[in-house]
Amino acid sequence: MKKFILFSVILFLNNSAFGQDSLKVTFLEVQDTLVKQHFIDRYENVFMTKVASRHIIKVGYATSLVRGSGLNIGYEYKVLPAFSLEAGGYFENVTNEQGISRGMFNRGGAENTILDELYVNAKARWYYNMKSRIESGLNANNFSGNYFAFSYEQSFIFKNRYPHPGRSQRRTGIQYGFQSRFLNNGFVDFSVGLFHRPTGSYEDYNFSDHKSKYQLSKFKIATQMNFGLGIGSWKKKSTLPSCEILVCDEDINDQWKLNFPYLYIGTSLQQAVTQIAYERKIGKSPFSITGDLNLIIYRNIDDFIGPYNYSFKGWNENGALTGGLQLRYYYLQKQQIRKGRGSANFSGPYFSVGSGYQKNYTEYHSPFHENNVQKGFGSNWTASLATGYQLRFLKKFFVDANAYYLRSLSRKYAVPIVGMDNKNSWNFKVGFGFVF
Repeated sequence: MKKFILFSVILFLNNSAFGQDSLKVTFLEVQDTLVKQHFIDRYENVFMTKVASRHIIKVGYATSLVRGSGLNIGYEYKVLPAFSLEAGGYFENVTNEQGISRGMFNRGGAENTILDELYVNAKARWYYNMKSRIESGLNANNFSGNYFAFSYEQSFIFKNRYPHPGRSQRRTGIQYGFQSRFLNNGFVDFSVGLFHRPTGSYEDYNFSDHKSKYQLSKFKIATQMNFGLGIGSWKKKSTLPSCEILVCDEDINDQWKLNFPYLYIGTSLQQAVTQIAYERKIGKSPFSITGDLNLIIYRNIDDFIGPYNYSFKGWNENGALTGGLQLRYYYLQKQQIRKGRGSANFSGPYFSVGSGYQKNYTEYHSPFHENNVQKGFGSNWTASLATGYQLRFLKKFFVDANAYYLRSLSRKYAVPIVGMDNKNSWNFKVGFGFVF
């Protein structure tokens, strides 16, 4: 009987094995129907791409190497879905991207007044893909999208200073950029463009004015950034996905930050400014340590033409690398965590103390004296106190606004360097960039 049962089990297993071999397996491949989305379409509630608007008043912080840093106010009106006109005013505080200095509030003398730095401007934008995006349901008729633009800027009063005493300064440009609403009351605008006759540069000077107004040296390529408050007639949203935007529910121990780079490229003047930083929390405390590297490169050729075609030619080159350490205290972080409004990351108001060391090289050849050459290395130790607000949003970006006092402890410059902090000063600066 046992042998019969054993034989039956073996026979059953053998038939099951053959039965499995006879099964037919079919593979089916289905084409993915998901369409890759653009970044602004994934965050339509952030950039307000589907909220219609035809009017917007913009009050913002503008910075570039062709316009300097300052405050900008403008009014933009949609004439057609793909075409808009903008008019506004711009106050240029400093001629580089280093921030807004105390000189904005403390100017004196007939040759250095506030009105001397005031410009009026106009811009025409063509949102070249707006029509197709509206037809496909990705956009409403508004100000969020890529564009080409023509801009014109004119000083409000005649300049009373070098290089053109008694003449008004103007800038024209052709730009490619991206502008967008940001939440209910904000806007951002980034662009790169080709500009003609930027102000305040020695390269535009000549004595006889017989040179062509459209010579190649008067055209520059530069980047620009403008962001701030946007006010319009659109319907505001009462609920916004705040934690999805502001990364308020994630604990972050460290981050790399790359500032938006500023470039200025011309045949006679080239300049670049960029910064990279690494920030790391100290344990589970609201303190962090930030280390940063700043690179500034400046090169200018002075080619002056005087009476009787007499020429003056000189040039100067500057380069500086600055390293710094900063201790930050996010003083509201614990309170925000207790109330469920934040987490242990790098968003919020802070106090900081820092120190930096700058090493630079300068070489200057005077255009007026052939044998007048100055060159050499320089250095600068600095200490700083700051208060500010840093915000990380959409996981990829950050904005850092701070007011700071910079004190030079020990400096040595072979030649004064353009666009560098080399003395005690109060400043206000907004940094914007990428997180990785």
